[in-house]
Amino acid sequence: MNLLTSKYRITYEAFSKLSGSISKAFDTKELVSVTSKNLKYLIDSRLLRISILMNDDSYSFTFSSNGGSNIESNKLYDFETRLLDEKVPIINSDIPQELDQYIDLNALTNPLHWGWLFERANIKICVSILSDDKKLFTKTDINILHLLVDSFTTKFQQLHLSNLLLEKNKNLENALKLIAKKNKEIEKILEYQQDIISNKTKEVKLKNSELLEISKINAHDLREPLTRILGLIEISQFYKPEQLNDAIFVHLKTSAMDLDLVLKQVVKVSTSSINAPLKT
Repeated sequence: MNLLTSKYRITYEAFSKLSGSISKAFDTKELVSVTSKNLKYLIDSRLLRISILMNDDSYSFTFSSNGGSNIESNKLYDFETRLLDEKVPIINSDIPQELDQYIDLNALTNPLHWGWLFERANIKICVSILSDDKKLFTKTDINILHLLVDSFTTKFQQLHLSNLLLEKNKNLENALKLIAKKNKEIEKILEYQQDIISNKTKEVKLKNSELLEISKINAHDLREPLTRILGLIEISQFYKPEQLNDAIFVHLKTSAMDLDLVLKQVVKVSTSSINAPLKT
């Protein structure tokens, strides 16, 4: 087994181990951590940056050879924007100054900047590598880079979609709780209104019953003086005109006054009952 074959065997064994660790990552932080720890066994470089574009948002992950890592959202560099527009791979010694925040560019010997645009279904991936004479990345490493990017991106998509789903479920749960709360408030309002309607109905029925009783009592009271008046009128034909004043008219006047008094009482009692406020 020659040196190159041995290198590939070790590299692919390291990738197999990393792939297993990536698949077990339960969040983005762990995904970045396991990638950062195992990256040195796969790719010989000073810096690796992966920027994933999904649904008009970008998520960038930068790994340096000293074991450091960084996560950024919606922060693409100029060379990444050009990659998206031109889709032309990069390999030159013109090192983007934005990368200086991750690694000391002045400490590099004959640095090279590599860049590619990978497209996967509905996402785009900008991948860039910074290498030099001590950390020498070559074209033979591109295949393992593809495998690493695919594995990393697939897992990040899964975690990202899981987080979105969890957030949507939480929002839905909160919305359902709010709807349930509002429904209870509406039920209380309806119950209160039903109680008011029920009480008002009882009061109206009670007043109707009172008025009915008043009408029965008053009908009896009215009937008595009215009967006397009718009786006096009936027998007045048997009296001579000169006898009517003493025998009929005096009693007729008394009965009329009794009738008037009863009518006034009926009006007073009925008006008082009708105008009495309903209980709430």
